[in-house]
Amino acid sequence: MSRIVSDSICSMKIVFDRETQIGVCERGWEPDYYSKPGNSEPWAVYAHTMAEFTHAQGMVKIEHRCFVRSGLEIAEFPSVRPDIALEVAPDSEEEAVRMVEQLHDSFVDRAKQNASSVCTA
Repeated sequence: MSRIVSDSICSMKIVFDRETQIGVCERGWEPDYYSKPGNSEPWAVYAHTMAEFTHAQGMVKIEHRCFVRSGLEIAEFPSVRPDIALEVAPDSEEEAVRMVEQLHDSFVDRAKQNASSVCTA
């Protein structure tokens, strides 16, 4: 019985997973360990938000992060700190998605401001 209870408590459903390109960084801003020799493509900067909804606990877990991508290389973008939050879930999954969309848009705006000091947005 405890197995069933723990499975229902831990089961979370991804209700939102979106990345938005917020800028481009030319080569040269990154630490040496970010780049593989021979790759001269610029870095595209992305803001990413993922949210998981759990009915059992009535919570929405929201994760925001920024990363850069150049070819097959992907790395965290150090100018924008990751953010994780737990919010009380609205009454429906649709309302949770609307709430997270607004939070993603706010994160995109903040990330663009931070990224603009390093890259072109």
